Amino acid sequence: MTSRVLELPVAFADARAADLRLHLGLPPQPALASRAVDGDGWTAELRILGASHQVLVEQGERVVWSETVACHLPDAGARLVPLPGRHRIGSEYDFRSRVVRLEPADFRTKVEKLLRHHAGENEDVGPGLCACFPGDELGATALRLDPHDGRPGPWLRWRTWHTYPSTGEVVTTSSRAALTAGSSAGRT
Repeated sequence: MTSRVLELPVAFADARAADLRLHLGLPPQPALASRAVDGDGWTAELRILGASHQVLVEQGERVVWSETVACHLPDAGARLVPLPGRHRIGSEYDFRSRVVRLEPADFRTKVEKLLRHHAGENEDVGPGLCACFPGDELGATALRLDPHDGRPGPWLRWRTWHTYPSTGEVVTTSSRAALTAGSSAGRT
């Protein structure tokens, strides 16, 4: 199943990449949109927050990974850290982020391409969730599981994209989390 672009029920409250923070282990945050994807022994819930994104990975009845990249989460307190270029927890979790700032015309082209890609026009992508905010067609968030995640193996991979029209920034993240039983580093 391919995704389509949703229009979220709230106006875009612009932020900037420097406001983003990474936190592992937060409980589920209020989501504007979500999509559950079932795999072999796991379920990943892709969630778009008003402040950015959250990915919850369950094995059995237990959330084993919770990744939140967001701005202004009052419940997170001082536990949030600035968005790193890379964050690893041993061999169990690998997070990478990249921020690019584009000129207005290039930014528009990049966002339009991103939306086409996540609207299902590209059949080679994995399951995902993509949404725009009303009032600013260039404010968007997209999440996508790696297209090979359904195969047997110890890893789940996902990527996200966040666009910030007022600054012309595109934030891309990629994550890989272990699905092996018995390990608890960085898990909820």
